[in-house]
Amino acid sequence: MARQADTLQLYPPGGPGAPKDRHGHAEGTVSGLPAGTKVFSADNHISLSEDIFFERAPDSMKDRVPRVVNQDDAWTMNVGDRPLLPPGFTGVLMQYDPLPGSSTGDLDTRLAQLEGDGVTRELAFPNALLGLMGYPDLEARELSFRIYNEYLAELQARAPGRFYGVGLINWWDGDGARRTLTELKALGITTFWLPLKAGNNADGKAIDYNSRHMTPVWEAVEESGLPVSHHIGEGMISAPCAQNGYAVSMVHNAAPFREM
Repeated sequence: MARQADTLQLYPPGGPGAPKDRHGHAEGTVSGLPAGTKVFSADNHISLSEDIFFERAPDSMKDRVPRVVNQDDAWTMNVGDRPLLPPGFTGVLMQYDPLPGSSTGDLDTRLAQLEGDGVTRELAFPNALLGLMGYPDLEARELSFRIYNEYLAELQARAPGRFYGVGLINWWDGDGARRTLTELKALGITTFWLPLKAGNNADGKAIDYNSRHMTPVWEAVEESGLPVSHHIGEGMISAPCAQNGYAVSMVHNAAPFREM
């Protein structure tokens, strides 16, 4: 008897292929939807391809913020000579970033690609910036977030009503949360990414979202009136996985949601 794996049929034949090899095919419309329907893609991603943290940080902070680099066709970040992301994460980005329009430096092409797929507007999460969620230098982390938010606002201004970015805030102390949320809202950014794993505070102690210490943070969020965005990608698999590693990792990434 043939093994089940030998009889599986893939669609499309050969599998869907890497995102970098795919192309839009809707020609501006999406089949089956009522006429006039506007498609909003609420879980897009965009890679940062400009070295904005180093370029925009004050001289006193330039050696403390990450540098944006291109490594094997993936837009990632380094701190000194050390990569900020694990190799597995960079491997994922290598499947996306060569696609025209995947990065912030190619916004016009990106909008054309989306239009070709029938997408009218999008909400875009960052990619490599996930590596900053656990960055131990809290001052440099907040500065990087604020620089990114300013840059997002510039991108939104270039594509009004079509491109919306997910901002980043200080979630580890109440004053910082209120400060970054106020700035983010003033910039016209409509939501922000709150990690599933809160990390550590300035004292090195693990942050508990449900603790009294976090009450000022939640009060600042409520006052802002902005919705919170979460995303998978923070719960990496803890054991080797020789076959189907990416697929297993994606399934595993539901775990942090269940925990929260």
